[in-house]
Amino acid sequence: MVYEMKKAKLSNLFVAIIFTFVISGCLHDDDSVSVNIINGTWFGVEQDVNDNGASGIISFSILDGKITSVSRQDSGLMTMVDQNLVGTVAANTKSIFPYDLSDTTNTVGGLYVDTASSHYTFLDDKFRFGVMQKGAPDVDTLIDFYGNLVFINNDVAGSWSGFSVNVKNAPMIVVNNFNSQVTIDIDTLVFSGTDSATSVTGGSFDGNLSPSNLVNGIYTGTWMNPDDNTKTGDVTVILGPDKTFLSARFCLAFGAPNGNGVPNIELCTFASWNK
Repeated sequence: MVYEMKKAKLSNLFVAIIFTFVISGCLHDDDSVSVNIINGTWFGVEQDVNDNGASGIISFSILDGKITSVSRQDSGLMTMVDQNLVGTVAANTKSIFPYDLSDTTNTVGGLYVDTASSHYTFLDDKFRFGVMQKGAPDVDTLIDFYGNLVFINNDVAGSWSGFSVNVKNAPMIVVNNFNSQVTIDIDTLVFSGTDSATSVTGGSFDGNLSPSNLVNGIYTGTWMNPDDNTKTGDVTVILGPDKTFLSARFCLAFGAPNGNGVPNIELCTFASWNK
């Protein structure tokens, strides 16, 4: 009897130790993943929710865990402008890379990277959200590059899969991540998809898209959980420049601003999908 009790206690101790390791793996940097896998120059499109959904071209240069430059499109001048920012990037997992920038508001965010480490969805605590692709043209030619890049309605159609994340609003910590997928009809842009019950959508979602800004590859629409019509909201997807990668955000309806007009990121799930 004493032996069985000791055995049970020892078993419980092992379970506790394993659980601790699992939780630690979720919350701390993964030493087995090199941050250098995202070295390079990246470019794409970001949308600023706080600026009425305005979008623009953006470029990051990353080397050995450092963000060495950030450039954004100046829509008035129609040029790319160096933001005079630097930052750091860490590897939490092979797909989740938190970052910070040196601006006056100490911007923090996350890069949600695909398995080939060639695209990522990004999000920061100012609710800038977008898509990036590795291997940018020269930054001074990006506006011309996008100007010559033709998006059509059906570029977004097809089957997409990858993973999604839920994010804690203030510190931008990824609360959980999970497999997700969506299929978008080629003729109507009606879609249906599945993800985790812990997502904002509650495990599944149906809806429709329409082109919002085809110059930048942005589509918007609405979604609803087919099993619970109290879960509904808006969706924005941004197509990567090579049209093989899709960033998506599914949000519940935003309530009144929390004093500063910044929407609550915790009301959204963010996806990183390949075709």
